[in-house]
Amino acid sequence: MKDRVIDLSYAAATQLRLQSAGSAQVKLEHVPADEAREEMAILAQEIVSVPHKTHAKRNKARA
Repeated sequence: MKDRVIDLSYAAATQLRLQSAGSAQVKLEHVPADEAREEMAILAQEIVSVPHKTHAKRNKARA
């Protein structure tokens, strides 16, 4: 489909490096569900393994 608008959250736009663009041309591709689940599991592990900067500041203050 052409000429569709997809509104992204700021976080999603940041992940796609589109946050400062305002709008951008993108290409959407179908991803089979099993591949999407695998990718989401990998991303979830990466998110869990990176401490949030607020937590890092709090932990530093406690030390």
